[in-house]
Amino acid sequence: LGPPSPMTITNGYATLAEVKREAAIESLDVVDDAVLEQCIEDASRLIDGHCGGRQFYAAAASYQYDAPRDGDRTLWLGQDWLSFSAITNGDGVAVAASLYQSWPANSQHKAALVLRPSANVSWQPASTGDYLAAITVAGSIGYVDRAASDAQSVRIVSNTHRACVLTALWLYRSRFAQQQAGAQAQPAYTADLPPSVAHLLEGYRWQP
Repeated sequence: LGPPSPMTITNGYATLAEVKREAAIESLDVVDDAVLEQCIEDASRLIDGHCGGRQFYAAAASYQYDAPRDGDRTLWLGQDWLSFSAITNGDGVAVAASLYQSWPANSQHKAALVLRPSANVSWQPASTGDYLAAITVAGSIGYVDRAASDAQSVRIVSNTHRACVLTALWLYRSRFAQQQAGAQAQPAYTADLPPSVAHLLEGYRWQP
């Protein structure tokens, strides 16, 4: 039997070639490619979990939010958004981009939408008067767009990339340590990342 077929890494923060280069594994040595790819994907999700469930990649999304009450002009989103393609108010009317400011203004990832003081509009409940899940927000969620070229995004991508490479190798080596100990050959998960990796992610952890 030949080596296992390589898998497709989903939303990984490093590539197979990068991890093999770090581990000094020859590119033509493909015996453990499938295992390494699984370790890369698992490492990426461990990074997300370490940072409170943040995702360090862009993904299309559409979410519904409760309409703010008592004239509050701020719609808190409860997660990181990178861009907005459509905002639909509770009354079914689209809210034009010129009517709101995403917040914080100087960050690539946004946490709220604030209606401008000059905008002759307010957040509305549904036509039934129900405030729950009345407003629909569509666009791209994530803490960073890995294709972005601004300095802030490049730094985040670089740190999560390095953290992924180190964590993937940690999982890979843990697997073989378990094999030698006679345990089941699966990556070793712990409640958190090694200290040498965690310091790369300081400042990115979700603060409720």
